Amino acid sequence: MNSQFLNSIWQDEALQRQMMAMLAVENQAFVQLSADLRISSLTEGAKRILRADVLQPIREILSGYTCEALELCLQENQSAHLRETIDGIGYGIEVQTVHQSLLMRLIPKREELNLEVISQFATHQTNNYIATLLALTAQLEAGKPEQQAEIKAKIHKNSLRILRAQRHAALLREMQSEYELHLQMHDAAAFCRAIIEKLPKGRVQVELRAPEHCLVVFDEALMQQAVCNLLTNAILTAERKVLFSLWHTGRRVNFGIADDGSGMTAERMEEMCSGWRALQEGTVGEAIGYGQQMKGLGLPLAEHIAGLHSGILLSYQNEPAGTRVVLSIPDDLEALHLLRQPSLRIDTGIDMLEMEFSVL
Repeated sequence: MNSQFLNSIWQDEALQRQMMAMLAVENQAFVQLSADLRISSLTEGAKRILRADVLQPIREILSGYTCEALELCLQENQSAHLRETIDGIGYGIEVQTVHQSLLMRLIPKREELNLEVISQFATHQTNNYIATLLALTAQLEAGKPEQQAEIKAKIHKNSLRILRAQRHAALLREMQSEYELHLQMHDAAAFCRAIIEKLPKGRVQVELRAPEHCLVVFDEALMQQAVCNLLTNAILTAERKVLFSLWHTGRRVNFGIADDGSGMTAERMEEMCSGWRALQEGTVGEAIGYGQQMKGLGLPLAEHIAGLHSGILLSYQNEPAGTRVVLSIPDDLEALHLLRQPSLRIDTGIDMLEMEFSVL
């Protein structure tokens, strides 16, 4: 639906009721919030979940983390995918901003995304990589001795690409079921420096701006996945430079990544986060090879991980050019499993950070 059509419906209560009746959404859990986060209207499905009335402040119902994220959505006029527990039941919350108000949809955890589509996407990518591996293997057999090292390096990189695509698909499936977060205190500044040290040297300069220390609670494995995805996207679309920033503002810790490429509008970024799809050729910058194909998968995954941390993924047009993405999480999440023994780490021989950056 185009925005003009939706705006006309939003401003006409009779049209709203008629469209809801036609779409049979009354049993779905939709909530409209005003600028002061009071409930303006809600469907019967939402009433059953929230046990709330019109004009009731949503702060009385949802957690402080979620309400902070909703305020940020209003301030920045952006959407989000959040996680919340209401009366012991887990929900995903889709948030859209409309005319200085918010539209929320509550989705029980048992409602899953189309995993078949995700699986097909991963298979499409891995098929390309396997074809490349076969071609490289043929070159290895027929190539000159001085070319062996270069061909083997390409085989190694494409093998990591296959593993990365499979890992993304597996992680997405895992997130649809009950995912137990391993929230522990980490030094986010040291975390960022470790990622920068693993970056391959290339045409794009990556500059880190971070304080000496920044202690905050997060799931290290998931946050590494999100940040590396965003960094990979930025490096692939940048002309010469990417700025990776960490800062603490208010009650939030922010991971910011800005590139100087051709840029992406906020609307396009929202579209990319709304489904598991790849960018079309030429959408961002010039042809960027395999990295372009993976880009559509990394954005929704990063947004999902932000939501698991009661956070939000924000996007802006950078100045004077490029795109800026900010992954913002609250600074007062409580650590879990502090008394539990560390999980066993099985050495697979694969450097996970190398896998993340293997598309570069």
